[in-house]
Amino acid sequence: ELALVVVGARWLLSLLTEAVLTVAVAHLWWFHRSGAPVRPVETRDRRPETGDKRQAMIRDREPVPCPMSHVSRSGAREMGIVALAAAALIAASGCSASYSGERLFWQAQRQAAPILNTRSSTPTLTQVAEAIAACELVIKRVPQTVWAPRAHLLIAALHARQRQYAQAREAYAQVLQNYSRYQAYCVQARAQIASIYEAEGAWDEAANAYYDVADYHPWTAIGLQAPLYVASGYQRRKQDEPANDAYRRAVERYTKLLPEAPTKELTAKTKVLLAVAHQRLGKWPEAAGLLEELIAAPDGIDRAGALMSLGLLYQTKLHDAANARHAYERLLKEFPGHPVSKTAKARLEGMGVDIPAEIAARVDAAPISTGGNLTIIPPKSR
Repeated sequence: ELALVVVGARWLLSLLTEAVLTVAVAHLWWFHRSGAPVRPVETRDRRPETGDKRQAMIRDREPVPCPMSHVSRSGAREMGIVALAAAALIAASGCSASYSGERLFWQAQRQAAPILNTRSSTPTLTQVAEAIAACELVIKRVPQTVWAPRAHLLIAALHARQRQYAQAREAYAQVLQNYSRYQAYCVQARAQIASIYEAEGAWDEAANAYYDVADYHPWTAIGLQAPLYVASGYQRRKQDEPANDAYRRAVERYTKLLPEAPTKELTAKTKVLLAVAHQRLGKWPEAAGLLEELIAAPDGIDRAGALMSLGLLYQTKLHDAANARHAYERLLKEFPGHPVSKTAKARLEGMGVDIPAEIAARVDAAPISTGGNLTIIPPKSR
């Protein structure tokens, strides 16, 4: 009831201030117009009693002045002050809502923090109910501010913490339905819906939800990597045919996205993902060609890792020793201190290639790496 009173009072305040502002602007416009010459609207149709006839004709055609043409400047100034005051009231009303929302959300977050951050003990039903009620208060008091979708996300997290997955998905769905202008929160909501399905063991539903992230938010980090994550999910579950279908679907998606990439960095990331998809499908020449392109224009990638992957691909899959050696040697020459340099050095030595002493010393001082493949499959979004 109190929330309804507050919302009604704010609506009435906005209505009154907008009405005052409209009237004030109309009067200011009228004052501005009244200073300009006015066209005759009425003439005195009478004969002169005395005087010169020509002067009388001019006098007879003088306009009848408007009653408001002599309004004082002080009156106009007062109306201007009223208009500014009305505008200030509207602005203050919006600022007040934002501040109120921030304060209420902070209180809700403080109540939810012990529930979400504590893993050793189980929160009571009363604690959870109070935290959810605090979030719902944010949504009721300031429904059109940024704090409302954040409150829905917090409610969803509280339900998920209690393993109430259906209620959590419903809270995330509220963000998607009512707050589409806040894209960052929509990305989070869709990713969490997929993650919840995965936690429940419903992988097919989770896969569809991850594809939704890729469809609606293709250039976000999780949206870009979601197709490969779905394919790897089927692969981890030993579902080979669905996995291959998903990898083929990823190749089609990334091939279509490449011409639309908004930046060079995203172009490079898309090529990396496409190269991995080709590798998973055993399309080694296509993967090698993409790696060559990435090395030639290495914006936004790990060039050393790409050279290592290219060398391994030539050596172990395409059986091209010359190109493999060239990739390993470029890696040692350009990145002798990189962790994968030790692997490249061992590969070259196995091929009977002598490593210059200066480069060998720098490689030996590099940290140990177990790398050698492109490993870009994203972790689950939690």
